[in-house]
Amino acid sequence: MAGGRGGLGVFTGPSVGFLLGWLPGAALTGWIVERGGSNPGIVRLVVACLAGGVGVIYLFGIPVQAAVTGLPLVQAALLSLAFVPGDVAKAVLAAVVARGTQRAYPDAIPAVHSERVKAG
Repeated sequence: MAGGRGGLGVFTGPSVGFLLGWLPGAALTGWIVERGGSNPGIVRLVVACLAGGVGVIYLFGIPVQAAVTGLPLVQAALLSLAFVPGDVAKAVLAAVVARGTQRAYPDAIPAVHSERVKAG
């Protein structure tokens, strides 16, 4: 964790909503990518990473941060804007890496794997 923090204590701070948002964010990202079939393109991957990896995480994180810190929701959202450019850049980078991984290991794509299992 940032600043060398770890353990259960991080689940009591202002970032707890962002931590909890990882689970539904990852689920949405995977769901969007799987709908791309055997060859999800880079655009689908970027959309998946942005929706799940940024959108859902902020959707959980900002309200919880506001509640924990006692800030109004709008002010907590404005404070979080400082992190958006870096998070968007990381989401795009993750999509590019995922696309490269898919090309190198096509069996890692669930639809391709399922087709090969069915084919025998």
